[in-house]
Amino acid sequence: MPNAWDRVGTPQGRRTASGVLVVVGAVLLLLAVLAVVLYRTFLDTDSFAAGVDEIRTTEAVSDALGRELAGQIVAGKPDLVAVRPLVEQVSTEIAGSSLLSPLVIRAAAQAQRAATEEDSAAIVLRLADAGAVATSAIAAFAPDVAEQIPPDLSVTLAEIGGQDVLASTVRASRYLSVAAWVLPVLALATMAMAVWIRPNQRRGLVRVGIATMV
Repeated sequence: MPNAWDRVGTPQGRRTASGVLVVVGAVLLLLAVLAVVLYRTFLDTDSFAAGVDEIRTTEAVSDALGRELAGQIVAGKPDLVAVRPLVEQVSTEIAGSSLLSPLVIRAAAQAQRAATEEDSAAIVLRLADAGAVATSAIAAFAPDVAEQIPPDLSVTLAEIGGQDVLASTVRASRYLSVAAWVLPVLALATMAMAVWIRPNQRRGLVRVGIATMV
């Protein structure tokens, strides 16, 4: 199939250039896929928060979260030390259930925005109003214990401060955001050029197809 490049260079030279562009396009395509996946995982607030909540329901994480929740409940009300096993058992069940989903999703979204937006304060992963959820669950087993839990109790899971750390994450998120849009365009443009300059464009399409699948 003739094309506009038939009078430019030798056919062998154009085949070689086309092959190089196919390889470059395939590498750019791989990087584009990685950039888009990372963008969806870390920079899309809804996807990030949903991912954190999904991880929270795993056994290891929910057990650790339940112990942390029970520890902060007892620390805030030392009178509950005697019934800590009950508080910890119920807290662990809560930590792995859907009851905490709204709190975890909200906390993860706030932390993600703090890490990716300029002029953000310290990143704090805090489950606000966790006491209210724990109180309602424990009330079914021990109403007198539930009455002693502050309903406005918040559980702080992590806190990252420092402008240097935040500046690095904000800068990285900006680069990743640009890469997620630029790399796919560059990959497609490079592949198209590889087909265009090849003497036999049908073979060029086949090579581009193979490179894309690989």
